[in-house]
Amino acid sequence: MEKGYFDENHASYNWAEAVGTMVRGETAMNYQGAFATGALITDLGQEPLVDFDFFKLPAIDPSLEEAIPVSYDVIVASKEAPNPDSLKYFMEYAASVEGQQVFKEYIGCLSPNKNLPDEMYSELEKKEIEQMAGVRSFFPYDLATDPAVADTGLTAFSKFLAWDK
Repeated sequence: MEKGYFDENHASYNWAEAVGTMVRGETAMNYQGAFATGALITDLGQEPLVDFDFFKLPAIDPSLEEAIPVSYDVIVASKEAPNPDSLKYFMEYAASVEGQQVFKEYIGCLSPNKNLPDEMYSELEKKEIEQMAGVRSFFPYDLATDPAVADTGLTAFSKFLAWDK
């Protein structure tokens, strides 16, 4: 913190503004969901593996099992849905290879369906898949933790990043 490695204004940015600081060279790294890849390419004219890249954070304690923080895009439905048969059909389609191909093209992130053809993925995405291979634990911090604990943890993260030198 004392060396100025963290942007003092980080809490004032939405995700798109935060990515913009990286593109302009104001920050070196940015932790975002895979959706940011699409914005970097389409909206900001960045080339994967040239202008931006992906890497796993190194383990703090190599004696612990490796785990990777991830974010999820999910489709949820109410049990009170007015047409459960149509809903079930849609959910099955959304999870299918064809449905995931449409979703992947639109969103630009890795699919949880392992049957998507390799040619659907860019070189950057193939690198992500390769680096995640063999990792058994994936977690979205705020969703994998008791809500009260997650709230405390996220507040602590914010306070750490806002630490006054």
